[in-house]
Amino acid sequence: MKVKLLVPICGPDGSFKAGDEPDLAESIAMGLITGGYAEALEPFSVVEELKAGEPDEPEDDNAANDGTNDTDGSEATPKSGRKRR
Repeated sequence: MKVKLLVPICGPDGSFKAGDEPDLAESIAMGLITGGYAEALEPFSVVEELKAGEPDEPEDDNAANDGTNDTDGSEATPKSGRKRR
């Protein structure tokens, strides 16, 4: 699938500059497009199929949050994110 890259990337298929228009596998192109790193230059059939199967209203991710904390607080982590010695 042809895409227009918005950022430089490199991988097993080569290295590309921003503005290049490589022909990539659909799975790679889909990841780059959904991540905002590329724009589609041709119709993307997988995205169209996914949009057709999406529910009308998004699910509420906070519905399962009943205000309880899943952890007991025994494993406190320092604010820096590093473990203490």
